[in-house]
Amino acid sequence: MNERVSLDKIRTYTDGRMQFMVGLCEKVGLPQIFDEHMMKETGRPREITPGVEAMLMISLMSQEGYHPLYHMNDLFKEKDLEGIFHSPIELKQINDDRFGYFLDEFHKVGCRKIFSSICTNALLIYGIKIGNINFDTTSYVMWGEYETAEGKTGAISIDFGHSKAKRPDKKQLKIGIGTANGTIVDAKVLSGNMDDKTYNKENIDDANELLERLNIDRNSFFYIADSALFTFENIQKMNNPKTKINFITRVPDNIKIAKQLIEKGHGENPKRVIYKNAHNKDVVYFTEDITGEYEGNVLKFVTIVSESLIPIKTKTCEKKLISEEEKIKGVIKGFCNKKFACNEDAQRELLLLQEKVLSKFKFHKFSVSTRKTEKKRVGRPSLKATDNMDTLEYSLDIISEKDDLKIQEHIRKESTFILASNNLNITGEEMLMEYKTQSTVENKFQQLKNPHFVNSLYLEKPERIEALTYIILATLMIMSIAETVVRRGLKAENETVIGTGNFIKKQPTLLMIFRIFENVLYQSVEINGMKLRRLLKPLNESQQKIMRYLNMSESIFAYNNKDIRSEIPKLKH
Repeated sequence: MNERVSLDKIRTYTDGRMQFMVGLCEKVGLPQIFDEHMMKETGRPREITPGVEAMLMISLMSQEGYHPLYHMNDLFKEKDLEGIFHSPIELKQINDDRFGYFLDEFHKVGCRKIFSSICTNALLIYGIKIGNINFDTTSYVMWGEYETAEGKTGAISIDFGHSKAKRPDKKQLKIGIGTANGTIVDAKVLSGNMDDKTYNKENIDDANELLERLNIDRNSFFYIADSALFTFENIQKMNNPKTKINFITRVPDNIKIAKQLIEKGHGENPKRVIYKNAHNKDVVYFTEDITGEYEGNVLKFVTIVSESLIPIKTKTCEKKLISEEEKIKGVIKGFCNKKFACNEDAQRELLLLQEKVLSKFKFHKFSVSTRKTEKKRVGRPSLKATDNMDTLEYSLDIISEKDDLKIQEHIRKESTFILASNNLNITGEEMLMEYKTQSTVENKFQQLKNPHFVNSLYLEKPERIEALTYIILATLMIMSIAETVVRRGLKAENETVIGTGNFIKKQPTLLMIFRIFENVLYQSVEINGMKLRRLLKPLNESQQKIMRYLNMSESIFAYNNKDIRSEIPKLKH
């Protein structure tokens, strides 16, 4: 006999994007890892486990739009909580105090340790191989009044420091990220006053641990970073025979050997290298590599001239040239109006002009001389003949013109940079190609600073801010892994997916991948106190492909009192 179902017991939901994120978290073992580290034997079960608490926060961060992490029960009011998080949750259990205590506990047990475990597990589950890692840092501007964490151990300091956001008037925290082919494989929350040289010095030890944890071949691995890595201490540390790490970095322009190589430029036959940028356009470089020494360390150096930089530096030079011409006019007017009673005085002034003034102009050459003129006596003739003689006076003649050779040389130097590596077998072309992948870290910083992440930092305690930032990093890390795995699957099968707006993509962005699941519809029906859920229509072809590449079950969208976590592979960390 068919049982009648009341219409008010039937609900339709469109939480596919949130369910997709939760499914990813479960797939990489995030809730189990949180529970392992944070669950304590209290004699009674917790209303909501730490793993689910983490996913409640992560699910909101993975959504588009502005979702400040307070009054979270309002944000989940119209959601099917059990259907999304596969755990019995009541709306009244979601409150700000719960998440504040969660962040406190997360920090106490070691948020970076938990983040690293999740990241390692995700990489192993999806078989993501790591060749090289690009490291860099960014700053997060904090708008509140924060006390520094003096005397506190294990807490970051919200403090003033070098602001990459160009806000030296605001306190900040910093974030260091390591990416491998665009996938986040390491991340660390740093105090606001930490400089990049210190970060790299400490991060070398973390990189060693990462190499061991993921069993990465040291011989083929490269630590890639910007010029802050190039210090004597860091080079010595990375050259340690027991834990040697190959690196590629830019040499600061103010280092003596960099100045020498930039001044020298290329020989007669530099190598022409073509690099395809993110817009699939050819960018031309000219490289020449040599083996040299820096404070007792033998390194491979490569001098690189960027052809694409030449027109940019030319425009900059033209602006400087106009400014310099205006200054020269003032100098000429001031000095040419001066009169001198004797040639010796004029010569002294000419020498001073050349050494102290004209030598500062970069783009002009000058022709300077003294000029002698007769000065007639003013007034009536004197009775004394000697008094009526004309006198001599001296002045300076200054002629300026653009120095084309200087201009061309300046543009060349401005378009030149130097890379270095402690691997002497790598070629200059290989060093350049690897260093150009540094842009993948910058792309992650742009995603990290998306408003629905940044605007979520409404906390006062540095410990909670640090813990929340690791939640943000975990969100972005999982999303980046999904992007990598989906792109890998599409490439292997030479397939495409269709996103919103009917855009066909072979390499969808993480944002596009998540948007594809926004239109998943499912229905919840309550019968005899038990909820049954079903998809209103099958997943489309693009959704099915993504789910297959990620090895995820469609049951995440239609959870029916079945423990989905039983389908998740055992943790590999």
